[in-house]
Amino acid sequence: MISINLLRISPDSKYLEFSIECPINYLFNKLYIKKYDYVPIPTPVDINGNPTDDGWRDISHLLQRTSTKEVMRISTLALNPEFPIEPDSSGNSASTMFYVQFGVALNITGANYKAQWLVGTTYAANDIVLNAGNYYNSLVSGNVGNPTTDTAKWAIAESIPDVMGVCSDVNKVYTLLKDHILNLDANCISQEDYQTLLRNYMFLYAHTEAMRLERFDEAEMYYDIIKKSFGSCIGHIGRYNSTRKLNINTCNCS
Repeated sequence: MISINLLRISPDSKYLEFSIECPINYLFNKLYIKKYDYVPIPTPVDINGNPTDDGWRDISHLLQRTSTKEVMRISTLALNPEFPIEPDSSGNSASTMFYVQFGVALNITGANYKAQWLVGTTYAANDIVLNAGNYYNSLVSGNVGNPTTDTAKWAIAESIPDVMGVCSDVNKVYTLLKDHILNLDANCISQEDYQTLLRNYMFLYAHTEAMRLERFDEAEMYYDIIKKSFGSCIGHIGRYNSTRKLNINTCNCS
């Protein structure tokens, strides 16, 4: 089983970070990434007019492939060739949400893949055969005529399915809302602005809770609402202006 110990966008929004592990005799060989709201422009299509870009990108070449554990930081801006993420005024990527898929391959030292098991074939130690949909590793040399159910001669090489994780970057949205809350002047704020602030904070909280509970369909829904309300967190955001105060043009606060 593949374990995802960490998968997140760093607090400064500059890196996609992850720590993953797999069982012994396996190494990671697949690292695919997809930006949730990525839409290629123009959208490539086949001769029948069907889209040919499903959004997934293969960046497996970044894997170290030296142990059963991979720990990595990938610059979000370095992903630009795969997903054009417009940087903000500080050079960081705008808020986004990523799907990441991990896969492993069997890695037995000296293993030799022999395809389908045949009763009359002689197998050496560490020969790998396929039988009844499972891979088996020969434990002995001169292994002939022994069914793969013979645990003294064969060990099942478990097929491990790929796993997918999701991470989102709402750091800038959180920072902006935090600043507005901490600078809130109850004597100045209008009822409408107060309700807008409260609603947006509730959407942010709902998104992070849905992510924590791995209810990703709901996390996507709240992310879409946040994105619509906040854009890329640059300049004017809803009724919040770039001075980072609320409703300053409609009250007499200094």
